[in-house]
Amino acid sequence: MAPPIVDRLLKDMTEYHPEPFLWLLFPKAKFKILSTRLDQELAVKTRLPDRIILLKTATGKCLVHFEFQLRYNRKIAERLFIYAGALTAKYQMPVASVLFLIKPSKAIAVNGVYRAELFGETINEFRFPVIHVWKLKDAILSGHEDYRIFTPLLLEIEPKPDAALLRKVRDLINLESDPRTRAELVDLTLPIASRHFGLGVIRDIFKEVNMTNFPWEIMPQFGEALRTKSKEAKKQGWEEGLEQGIEKGMEKGMEKGMEKGMEKGMEKGMEKGMEKGMEKGMEKGIEKGIEKGIEKGMEKGGILGMQEMLIEMLNIRFGKLPGRTIRAIHSIQGVRPLKAIARKSLQAESLTEVQKLLSVHRAKANGKHHSASAR
Repeated sequence: MAPPIVDRLLKDMTEYHPEPFLWLLFPKAKFKILSTRLDQELAVKTRLPDRIILLKTATGKCLVHFEFQLRYNRKIAERLFIYAGALTAKYQMPVASVLFLIKPSKAIAVNGVYRAELFGETINEFRFPVIHVWKLKDAILSGHEDYRIFTPLLLEIEPKPDAALLRKVRDLINLESDPRTRAELVDLTLPIASRHFGLGVIRDIFKEVNMTNFPWEIMPQFGEALRTKSKEAKKQGWEEGLEQGIEKGMEKGMEKGMEKGMEKGMEKGMEKGMEKGMEKGMEKGIEKGIEKGIEKGMEKGGILGMQEMLIEMLNIRFGKLPGRTIRAIHSIQGVRPLKAIARKSLQAESLTEVQKLLSVHRAKANGKHHSASAR
């Protein structure tokens, strides 16, 4: 799969702006998008598909399934085959599976294929189109509006992006006449930019023009900016531990805390719960697993560990989270509120309840900010 930040942003792009992606496949076709938020849970044990879009065409309804990869690997063909079969069985309609590759790959051409062979002969074949996003570089750089949504990906397409490219990306985004779309493109670009540039470079380039009200104070959670020592961190005595605490804590705290705490807690809770009662077993298994993960994440991973742990917990309980919910969690910059929301989320019966908790926290945080400004 693509790096988590890139993968998440591509999913956001195709949820809110799927048309440019579909036009790459069906440039002359007429269709109506009915939904980009279908239930992604499948009857087979596999990762959730990246994006499913329900279309209405002249011949009826169909599903278009997008998978995003930074580079090609052999396992992806099998995974697309499994997704296509499971989606067909679940929704009882045709499924068009498409692979998007961000970086150059000589291992696959225009079409991918999964083959089942017997005695050295091909018995069955499953074929799928491949969109090489890196081949769109010139079209994106041209500034044409049909390719504008892909602008943030220039920073991933280019092998060694520099400040000049980042300025070009900013200028291409500034061609967008709609203020809302322009702001969305900036918000999609900044996290990807943080994989390649320090916070100071990004801030300088994107503050040369007033293009967004992006909350710069949350940027240290991304990429190289993790190593930025903030004034708040110094006051709390994190000057030496920030870099090691976040990086090593994320590696060890998240791996051990989440994998051992959550997986063992979930597995034991679910196994015993099946014997003694699904509801009690699930509650105890999830609570014990998450609490252990939270404790270890807090101990070693700091705020970022807590954020990622909360996201993972909600993914387990309610399925793949919408991009806006993930961004709301990333905007919370305190261990105490993250811990409080995580514990309350254990008792929540739906994702809507969790989203209300996040909205209440945001409203309180904004209230404190405004009152402080007034003073």
